[in-house]
Amino acid sequence: ECHTNSKESFEPVFGTTIIVLAQPKTPHKLEVFLLDKPVLLNECIWHNVLSISETSQVKITENTDVKGKRIDFKKKLMPILSYK
Repeated sequence: ECHTNSKESFEPVFGTTIIVLAQPKTPHKLEVFLLDKPVLLNECIWHNVLSISETSQVKITENTDVKGKRIDFKKKLMPILSYK
């Protein structure tokens, strides 16, 4: 999803989480980052969070009048980890 009128913060509390991001004009061109410190997203950034540990918790903060858009992907996002 993305929020057209609000910034949004993501703060990891425990566990291991990744954040998936995309630019406003290219929502299917995903970038993935380990959410290991708090981040603040600007308006219109496509985003989602996925736990890659058994359990995790992320504090998400946005304003009370947030408006959003959603895109449903044809395939479910599944984290695949590889180690080199």
